[in-house]
Amino acid sequence: MADLARAGNAGASKKNVHRDLLRACLKGNGWPRLYWADVRVGCSSSAESKLVRLPFLLPHELVHEVGRRSIREALLSECNMSAQTRQRLQRAKQELGCEELLGVGMWADGIPCNWDRSKSLEALVLSLPGVGDSSHSARMPMFAILKHHTVRDDTYHDVMNVLSWSLRALATGRFPSKRHDSTPFESTDSKRSKVGGLEMSMKAALVEFRGDWACYKQLLKFPQHNERAGCCWRCDITPDRLHEVGEDAPWRAAPLSHWGLWARWAEKGITPSPICSAPCVRSDTMVLDWLHIADLGVTSDFAGNLFAMTVRRYPGHTQEERCKQLYADLVMYYKREKTTSRLDTLTPTMIQASASASPKLRAKAAEARLLVPFLVEHAEKMLGDSEFDQTVKRAARELSTSYSCLSKEDVSPVALKDASRRFAVLYVALAKAATPPAWKIKPKMHLWQEMNETCCEVRPASTWTYRDEDFGGTMATLGRRRGGAGSPAVCGKSVLSKFCARQKVLAVSE
Repeated sequence: MADLARAGNAGASKKNVHRDLLRACLKGNGWPRLYWADVRVGCSSSAESKLVRLPFLLPHELVHEVGRRSIREALLSECNMSAQTRQRLQRAKQELGCEELLGVGMWADGIPCNWDRSKSLEALVLSLPGVGDSSHSARMPMFAILKHHTVRDDTYHDVMNVLSWSLRALATGRFPSKRHDSTPFESTDSKRSKVGGLEMSMKAALVEFRGDWACYKQLLKFPQHNERAGCCWRCDITPDRLHEVGEDAPWRAAPLSHWGLWARWAEKGITPSPICSAPCVRSDTMVLDWLHIADLGVTSDFAGNLFAMTVRRYPGHTQEERCKQLYADLVMYYKREKTTSRLDTLTPTMIQASASASPKLRAKAAEARLLVPFLVEHAEKMLGDSEFDQTVKRAARELSTSYSCLSKEDVSPVALKDASRRFAVLYVALAKAATPPAWKIKPKMHLWQEMNETCCEVRPASTWTYRDEDFGGTMATLGRRRGGAGSPAVCGKSVLSKFCARQKVLAVSE
């Protein structure tokens, strides 16, 4: 404590207390030093990008430090991996010709980091998807930058180039002898120059990349949701064919392979992201996430359309009065079921943003997920015996069945596959019978089918991003600023340094 007490000249120089405390906590704490690389970022004075040195925590150095402190058998555990992730790990072992290989995961997303959610922190995080439950939630940030500093393709391409170089070092199991751009190590890399070419404590390969659709488009250059030539990186479906949800849908017979995706990039003149050239990485390494596809996607769409139907059936002179009565029913459900994640209120704009917009419930992922049983109960209570109402009731039951298949105690991939397809068929039938913009079919309905039907041997809960999103809250806290210089380098260094100062190096022991 004496070292900490000396911060800021024992408190006399108050402006230096934060700096001195941070340095004291970082000294000898075991985390690798930051790696600085040139990255193109946005320039506020012009539309052009400029090169700025930004900090990284490199994957191969993070894995090496974790490997030094962990029990090898515990670190190499695959107990929490999904079946497909294990298959990708086995494929990586064959490609690299090694018997022992650690499977690592990455997560990328934007995280609101200030009080009014006007600024977002873009973060890339490393995880260990196979380790036991005590370490399964551990996350290690590799890179962070405020979104308004990024340039659409340039920034992410440079970032992925650095991480791809680090992943190549992980695959060989030896420290690199040069920097990511093949130049000699610099003065800031003095320790790296000493270990260049030496063997690391562990070999590893990327077997999971988690993120939402926007992340895959920005970072990996995957097709976006409205791309006419093809909006999916797993098949040939186009936005005008989203109504094809049956068992005989043509897209089921035309899966898009990893090299088929590369051929599509070549036809469009797109330069693939460097991460797609990293060892053992394929298009199926980028997994589908239940949180964004289901909770924030089809479930929120269904809830919004259902509430838009039923709120009109409550007595009242205004939409606000009817919404209050609907919310009162919801509160009674919350109290009865002792629900933890609850909607704080319910207003007309939370159900439908405008008269021309398709209804969609504005809710957080956990709030939408825990609302599913209420949707069934509410539909049975408020809807009648018409064919349309009966279809909505049945769709609510199929959606609830899909969620019930996620339970660890009752995992049934076949039941999930069947319920998901029936829900999609019913939703499309409602879309055809309804008056626009109600019951609009959105591209996430297709990803819902890709996730639950073509990948039916995988339990979606094994690859969803709930733990990642929890860590995103920690990243937002680290990225929150009280003032001072807001340059990309300062922000990135602050986030990574504060994480290293607050956390011990992960040691997997069970």
